[in-house]
Amino acid sequence: MSEIRVVSKESHETLETTIKDTVSLSEASVVLIKVHKDDVVEIRQEGGNAIITLKNGEKIVIVNFFKGGNYSTDNSLVFEDDDHKLLWVQFTDSNGALLENITYSYIDKIEPLLYHDSVASPWAWLSVPLATAGILWWAHNSDDKSHSKTPIDTTAPAAPTDVAVSED
Repeated sequence: MSEIRVVSKESHETLETTIKDTVSLSEASVVLIKVHKDDVVEIRQEGGNAIITLKNGEKIVIVNFFKGGNYSTDNSLVFEDDDHKLLWVQFTDSNGALLENITYSYIDKIEPLLYHDSVASPWAWLSVPLATAGILWWAHNSDDKSHSKTPIDTTAPAAPTDVAVSED
């Protein structure tokens, strides 16, 4: 039996780790299966399920992997071999179009396949009004100085007197 780990794309948390031959998905996930690509005979879609057949006859069923026909999915499938190399299994291109053949791409880690919050940390949000306030304060002070009512001294300096030139 192959070890299967399901990681939530939203929370980045491991939802399940199992050695069963069936795993069910309830949210967008990365499914990481410890199996070498050369041990995989077939990957096919059967309804909403992904069926992975291995050379030893084992069938791994990922329930609710697909959301419709033509291999459409929000989930990602990754194989991990004995050397911990990760191989991302791609059914569609970056635009969601079905690929003619399933493609495999080596990746260093699964994080690029996870969702990344567009919401920044509270500290980042706090910096926006502080920066805005600082800019407004600077603009107000700069504006006050440029429209000051005190006249600007434009008198040229007096010519130097008592100037001695050395003979060196």
